[in-house]
Amino acid sequence: TCPDELREAISSLIFVSSRCGELPELKEVRSIFTSRYGKEFTASALELRGGCEVSVT
Repeated sequence: TCPDELREAISSLIFVSSRCGELPELKEVRSIFTSRYGKEFTASALELRGGCEVSVT
């Protein structure tokens, strides 16, 4: 499970990785977080599901 104190930062990086094609390193980071925290956590951030804590500001 993702630590609470890192949830917003990691979720935001996962979210932005799908929107910044010019930064392929973000896709690599997303892959690392997916293997660490699971596909459901990643999908939650990518789809902006309730409770995902992505910072959109």
